[in-house]
Amino acid sequence: MFVPLGFLLGLALARRAWWVALFLLPAFSGAIEFTQGIALDERVSTVLDVLSNTIGGYLGLLLAMILRAMIHKRDRTKIERELWERRAAAAELQRQNAARAAARPVQGAPAYVAADEPDPVTRVLDADFWNTGDAPTVRIPV
Repeated sequence: MFVPLGFLLGLALARRAWWVALFLLPAFSGAIEFTQGIALDERVSTVLDVLSNTIGGYLGLLLAMILRAMIHKRDRTKIERELWERRAAAAELQRQNAARAAARPVQGAPAYVAADEPDPVTRVLDADFWNTGDAPTVRIPV
């Protein structure tokens, strides 16, 4: 019965606070066994019950940590791929704008299109424009 509890604790706690479950699971088990030993005359509480409940909780916690690691790795891969694709699209836009600016006479060219400065859309897609180095979805507090 403690495998689901360990799993849910592993998912509910923050990624850096998973170790709190290492103390909560035996405490919950001990409290349940202590309450059963005092309140129920027909129930016998033993240390073996506490140990088996704790091991089950740790197994659930381990499964949750493995699942979280897999999801984190998948998300990082998707974010890196999306950034790569955006940078490639931005580089292509910059190349196209530079080719248009070179082909256009300077007198008739619009003010926002210059050979040395990309248009505003290209600037926003450029990785250096944001100065973070990461996609904004990486640092969502959970």
